[in-house]
Amino acid sequence: MSLPSRLARLDEAPLADKLRQAEALLPWARAEWAAAGSGLAGLAELADHLTALAQVMTDLGLPGLCAACGSRPGGGCCSAEMGEAADVILLLLNRLLGAEIRLAPGADGGCPFLAAGGCRLLVKPVFCLGYNCGAIHARLAPTGWARLDQATGPVQSCQYRLEQEILGCLRSAGAFVKLGGST
Repeated sequence: MSLPSRLARLDEAPLADKLRQAEALLPWARAEWAAAGSGLAGLAELADHLTALAQVMTDLGLPGLCAACGSRPGGGCCSAEMGEAADVILLLLNRLLGAEIRLAPGADGGCPFLAAGGCRLLVKPVFCLGYNCGAIHARLAPTGWARLDQATGPVQSCQYRLEQEILGCLRSAGAFVKLGGST
């Protein structure tokens, strides 16, 4: 399976271009990366961690809280800028896990991934996993924080590992991949 001959800078393209690049990489990722080495096992591990995190977030009432805040003018934490932070590899991981990604203009500057029930992305940008606004701080008791931290850590670790594996495979295959100033 061949790769696109040249991948644009993966972290600075407009979001629609990033999604097109992720879609272009999907056949390669399914045939080459996921089928070889630890790809499939890593995706299964990430899916398990994401399921656990989603349950904790639902138990704590966070998806509805974030969706309500994000639907206000400016989008709260879930702003258009946060949506633009999604890179090609993150979008590719979402697609590999079966997420249907539709870009909808966020209401009044909100994130294009935010829906009434919360974020449509299965794999979220690191900021979205690590930042907790004042409303979340006000809602969570210490036991809630502990549960959220215990569920978020494994997601972040596994997500980072898989992103690095994919980037390494792309570099080895000769695709132009430039993130954070490196090629």
